[in-house]
Amino acid sequence: MLLQDVIGEYLDDLEGRNYSEKTTGDYGNELKRFRLWVEGEFNGPVYAEELAEGTVEDYFSHLDRDGISPVYRNKILYILRGFFEHTSARGITGELTGGMRLAKTRSKQRDYLTDREMGGVLEAMGNPLIRQVTIFLYNTGARIGECLSLELGDLDFKNREIKIRKGKGNKDRRLPMNTRLAEELAAYIEGTRPEMGTERVFISPLSGGLSQSYYNRRLKRAVRKAGIENKQITAHCIRHSTAMRMREQGVDIYTIKEQLGHEEIATTSIYLHSEMEEMKKAVETI
Repeated sequence: MLLQDVIGEYLDDLEGRNYSEKTTGDYGNELKRFRLWVEGEFNGPVYAEELAEGTVEDYFSHLDRDGISPVYRNKILYILRGFFEHTSARGITGELTGGMRLAKTRSKQRDYLTDREMGGVLEAMGNPLIRQVTIFLYNTGARIGECLSLELGDLDFKNREIKIRKGKGNKDRRLPMNTRLAEELAAYIEGTRPEMGTERVFISPLSGGLSQSYYNRRLKRAVRKAGIENKQITAHCIRHSTAMRMREQGVDIYTIKEQLGHEEIATTSIYLHSEMEEMKKAVETI
């Protein structure tokens, strides 16, 4: 089977498992680059069954000569791992990335907003829809994609719960709805939410939809308007802000893991590292 066709089937499989359009697009772009390199080495179209051990290592040697960063290298390896796990399971190829390790990267301090800064950002938001989305993100720690796909039937005001359908890893989970969020959502749904013939909770009165890129542009505009110049804030940073706020309130790391929908505690442990950085700064003042 031609490598190009196998890649196409794999991307269709990702879409069928409700991977986001952005994620599927990233996978498609990197797999296309890999395919074009392989076809260049073979001087023409290649059957997936022809790929041998060492092919992926040779590809990374090619990339390393171009001076790619460790972070980007790891992203490509992660994508190729997923692809070759898929082809190996189907008996098309061997597991061609099994012996490859991720490159070491320097940990990066992630930007987040303090509770006071968040208040300033909300005040600076002139768009009611963007404000409602931000309040939802900050009070739940949900991913922006989870937020924008939320439907009215996912909101259980009686039990104060929110159902997140097919989150990362195609998993459902439930989140608590605190008092402030319940009041904000009820006021929005009963008052300013437009009737557009859709069950989506957060909708634009013009198009009915709301894209992640548009939300991030409006968020960054509000951050600048609030006078915050030294932080690069995106929707994902709101999620970090929620986690940091929970840590400040003494919430244990395992509860934060469940709230954020992390599969591994190691992913959540970044907030312990952030807390340690603050402690290091504090002891310097003694």
